[in-house]
Amino acid sequence: MHYFGAAGPAGRKAEGGSQMSDIVNCSNATAGNKKQFLLFTAAVITGILVYFLLASTDLSQQGRQTVGILVAASILWATNTVHPAFTSVMILLSLVLCGVLSFDAAAAYLGKPVIWMIMSVLLIGQAVERTGLANRIALNLLKLANGNLKMVVLMSMFTVYALVLIVPTIIGRVTLVVPILGGMIEASKNEGAGNFGKASFIGITYASILGALSFMTGASSLIYASGYINEALGAGLTFLKWMTVFMPFSILSVISAWTILILLFPPGESAPRSQAYVAEKVKELGGLRGGEVKIMVILLLMLLAWFAEGAIQLQKEFTALLAASAIFLPGISLLEWKQAIREVDWSVLILFSISLAMANALEQTGTAQWIAGVLSGVIAGQPAPFVAVAVAISCILLRLGLNNMNSLLAGFLPVIISLAAAHEISPLWLVLLTVAASCLGLILPSQSPSFVVTFSYGYYSSSDLIKTGLLSYLALIIILVLISTLYWPAIGIAP
Repeated sequence: MHYFGAAGPAGRKAEGGSQMSDIVNCSNATAGNKKQFLLFTAAVITGILVYFLLASTDLSQQGRQTVGILVAASILWATNTVHPAFTSVMILLSLVLCGVLSFDAAAAYLGKPVIWMIMSVLLIGQAVERTGLANRIALNLLKLANGNLKMVVLMSMFTVYALVLIVPTIIGRVTLVVPILGGMIEASKNEGAGNFGKASFIGITYASILGALSFMTGASSLIYASGYINEALGAGLTFLKWMTVFMPFSILSVISAWTILILLFPPGESAPRSQAYVAEKVKELGGLRGGEVKIMVILLLMLLAWFAEGAIQLQKEFTALLAASAIFLPGISLLEWKQAIREVDWSVLILFSISLAMANALEQTGTAQWIAGVLSGVIAGQPAPFVAVAVAISCILLRLGLNNMNSLLAGFLPVIISLAAAHEISPLWLVLLTVAASCLGLILPSQSPSFVVTFSYGYYSSSDLIKTGLLSYLALIIILVLISTLYWPAIGIAP
């Protein structure tokens, strides 16, 4: 009977259904692979065409090869045809095969201090999340809003902003706050809070992106940018100096984004049930646990070392590695190495090391200088505010196609340095302006993984994001122009 049940009509039907499902899945996978192959081929062909189209210019052969490689890589990054880290490996292989860089020179970037810094902050961020410290901070900050929905939106944004210091990934900060906000939204459903979900979910995503700029460890792309700026310009940007430069812009940006969201999507007045939900969650946490205390001490010591970087003569990359190592020590044991291997995205290190190699190739081949010459006509003889607007708009347009901020910085920063040198503009001023403007990917769900997370909950639509993004761009460009032309010169960074 058991055998018949498996092989009889019902069994054969189930088996047939399973086979049909397998065939459909296989067909879908084949279609997906075909699309990937076509996109990959199109990217390679486009890169080759660009190489030949530039033959009539005065750019060297290696320069044309570098531009072709960059164009092909940008298409792959923009379309996510393959994993970004694999695209980076393809860049390395192409640069070496074309003779632009030696393999030793290209591979050596994996040992740069900035790569160790990225690894360290990713490990520390993982430990912070596992101890529950970030969740405790988020709940207690949201509790301060006391049920006032406008203040809840503001506090949710500043909660994400506060987490920038201890959670080094944009998506990591968002995913910590999303479950709390989701519970608050569900609790306040019958309290006239229709737009609360829209305003808060767009708000936390904006805050995570714009707030990251306050600290050079706020995102791995910013760690890359700070390392590149210090190496290329000898700028000596310390952790404290970076904060001094960018924090005013970040704070004003978050406040302006909140104002726009409140005007576009009024969330209502108050929701006592959402406040009760947060209070209950805080109560469930109880007192500080041992792991939270340990990570707080490690973070405090690391931050003190960063703030005193010049006085104690210890590089921030080294102190970050010390702190990351401490979390594995016997007696502390906040993270096990096997957990770190599983949960930290190590491919990020490949992505950023090869981005440094690509930036070096752009400089060595004269490509950056050539592109700067092409762009010269736009800013030649123009005042600083015009230059600031031009750079901001350029970055906004480039970010429409490049959802990877690091790919923009890797390709654009060498060009910006050459552009500044050609027009007697301070390279440091123009590069810092570019770093700030490169954060402005705020209009499409595809522009950041954090948007993908919040968008998937269904609280806001693409049109809601576009509407918010357009108004935010206008406000943020004005803020950036004012900060870069009035505040930065006051702290010694003049155009």
